[in-house]
Amino acid sequence: MKTDATKKEQAQEKRRQLVKISNILRGFVKAGKIPSINEGLITLYKQMYPEIREFNTFFQWKIKGYAVRKGDKSFVIWGQPRETNGRIITDEPTEQESKGDFFPLCYLFADTQVFQFGSEKETDQKEENQALKIILALLEPSEVEI
Repeated sequence: MKTDATKKEQAQEKRRQLVKISNILRGFVKAGKIPSINEGLITLYKQMYPEIREFNTFFQWKIKGYAVRKGDKSFVIWGQPRETNGRIITDEPTEQESKGDFFPLCYLFADTQVFQFGSEKETDQKEENQALKIILALLEPSEVEI
């Protein structure tokens, strides 16, 4: 089981990686090649995994009637800026804000990482029941002529 310290370290590492990629994408945004850093991140993810068609948060998938497969890792983009010390962070961050200190991470899951409620669990249950029947049949005593 992961400790809170480990989770915090992993989040910090994801943030560092996201800042590096975002600094590169910022140039593309300024040049007008992409509308936003998050759009650039999503485009990169889709190029890395061409089978992906859609991204949503865990909660958005849940509302749509899907569940995220256990153990699947999320894709990270920037979340909405948060209010800090009574003022809202704008699109023009200060030097400290540009380090990413006040922008939360947003975790997305792809359509390739989800299943519709009931579909996969029912299949898993049927497979488990079938395996159990085979095991029980093997354990049954049988008459063997010698």
